[in-house]
Amino acid sequence: MTNLNKGAFAGPVLDAMSYKGLVYGIPLYVENVALIVNTDLVPTAPKTLTELETQCAALKAAGKIKVCLEIPPGDSYHMYPLFTALGGYVFGWKNGFWNTKDLGIASKTFLANASKIDTYYKDGILSKDSGYEFTQWFAGKAAYMVTGPWNIGNLKKQTSVKYSIVPFPSGPAQSRPFMGVNGMYISKFAKNAVVARSFLSNYAASSEFQTALFKESGIAPALLDAQSDPAVTASKEIAGFASFSGVAQPMPNIPQMGSVWGDWGNAWTTVSTAKVTAAAAFTLAATNIKKAVG
Repeated sequence: MTNLNKGAFAGPVLDAMSYKGLVYGIPLYVENVALIVNTDLVPTAPKTLTELETQCAALKAAGKIKVCLEIPPGDSYHMYPLFTALGGYVFGWKNGFWNTKDLGIASKTFLANASKIDTYYKDGILSKDSGYEFTQWFAGKAAYMVTGPWNIGNLKKQTSVKYSIVPFPSGPAQSRPFMGVNGMYISKFAKNAVVARSFLSNYAASSEFQTALFKESGIAPALLDAQSDPAVTASKEIAGFASFSGVAQPMPNIPQMGSVWGDWGNAWTTVSTAKVTAAAAFTLAATNIKKAVG
């Protein structure tokens, strides 16, 4: 995109909207998952995995929960904060490009910490059968869940569980979510590309437009000026998710990512059923992904 003020957006936002070093659209809104805490069960949110483990053990011993942390098994997107906290990643990122030769699905750091996942499923810290309804959390029987701003409506509609939205705790490594960025693009079939480009650069990329979009839909604007608008900052939910977005990684937008999701998700599912260890499952996934990516 020409005439785009790149300084008006955070770096990761533009990275997510770029391909081979070129920004190809106007970022409109951003999203990432975070840790949703039942504050009646956990008054002080955990900042580390060790703190989370201690809190889960105490709640389980007291008979206050059925499971501690609800994340849909097999969903690598929602699992990513835990995955990165244990030292995993997808592809290396350097100088604005994804390095597909640097695959972190079974990195040395992750494999050294992967046994935590086995323990989490065995001890009931991680749910083996959570769905996207997060039934146990909304019933007050789970301390935490990992979800995104698309669930704000459900959070605000219910009144039985008091909550806070905070960054997922870090472990041996920094915990990070994926950053999703949605935007507008000019089609190569556009009949009037000049007008379309003017609309994107002068209107869609304005604080007025993105703030109005937030007021209509509740989604977090991508533009820094719009993010600081009082209407946006007044939302404790948006602020909660934003508290974790500063360390977010752009979801790889390269074709090779299509060869990652299947085996990566299967690894999570297999571990949740205790068929193999996490170290073995993710090592196999990495082998298969390397073959597919080439």
